[in-house]
Amino acid sequence: MEVSDLSGLTQAPAFQSPVFPGVRPRGSDTVLMGKRSNMMIRYLAAACAIAGCSILGAGTGSAADAKKGQQLFITYGCYGCHGYNGQGANTGPKLAPDPMAADALAAYIRNASSTLMPPYAEANVSNADVVDIHAWLASQPKVDPKSIPLLKD
Repeated sequence: MEVSDLSGLTQAPAFQSPVFPGVRPRGSDTVLMGKRSNMMIRYLAAACAIAGCSILGAGTGSAADAKKGQQLFITYGCYGCHGYNGQGANTGPKLAPDPMAADALAAYIRNASSTLMPPYAEANVSNADVVDIHAWLASQPKVDPKSIPLLKD
């Protein structure tokens, strides 16, 4: 993306972390979201897929729990930027349905410092929690826009 190409970007409002009150990411007052954030997400997902990495490790000891993932999504405050169903908002990209791979999601959560999202170390959000959150995001149903009354007008 050219520095002069700002089409498709929107000014995000100042961010206040619901998990860590008083902590705001660097430059959160004037961060632009859009193409740059999406490029970062795609880059991390592709890098993980190409390298065949497994950040989450093989066999976390238990199957992913989508119900627990929903609770964690709310507890960690993910909904504050990504919406209660992971549908995205002007403060955070869409995560569901069809989320990126769990490994890519973990990589993004751990290395999100170049975006509005504060990075979360494994000590704050465990790999098992990421797997559960991913399971919940993946379980979200696809919504046909034609089924939404407000979008019909």
